[in-house]
Amino acid sequence: MIDVLTEDISSAAKYSIESTMFTELKDLFWSISARVQRTGSLSPQRFIAKLKESNELFRSNAHQDAHEFLNYLLNEIVDNVDKIQREKGIEGCTGALLEDSSKPRGKTWVQTLFEGLLTNETRCLSCENITSRDETMLDVSVDIHENTSVTNCLNQFAAGELMCHNNKFHCDNC
Repeated sequence: MIDVLTEDISSAAKYSIESTMFTELKDLFWSISARVQRTGSLSPQRFIAKLKESNELFRSNAHQDAHEFLNYLLNEIVDNVDKIQREKGIEGCTGALLEDSSKPRGKTWVQTLFEGLLTNETRCLSCENITSRDETMLDVSVDIHENTSVTNCLNQFAAGELMCHNNKFHCDNC
């Protein structure tokens, strides 16, 4: 038997905020964790309806990329939470009331959990000058090869590359 998430658990109504991906996902997780029964299934109908409403890419039954879905979901939830916090005048991590809503906000919880720093280094083959550029990133896209380990894939991602022809690097030093 499949239980359908009922409307009486709505966070949006409980907290007087609009229904968003964040509130629907929260309600779904709450229903899963609050279940007395530890077996069976739960239908995520409200979450899927909100997903289809908020992004037209998910309105069909076509196959979607899980990586793109995760990025969309995380970005959407960050936007939802930020909007709620601004409307309610509360600060992100502490929940304290904001004194000045115009001052810049700190990192979001998604940035705290997922953000890293990727350093690109380029070395000139003529003068040996090294140029470094730091970029923030939320994920690393690695090529997965059959019968290889995660370590091998990450080593391949970090391996050096000779830049020539149309991809040639112009050195500012020489």
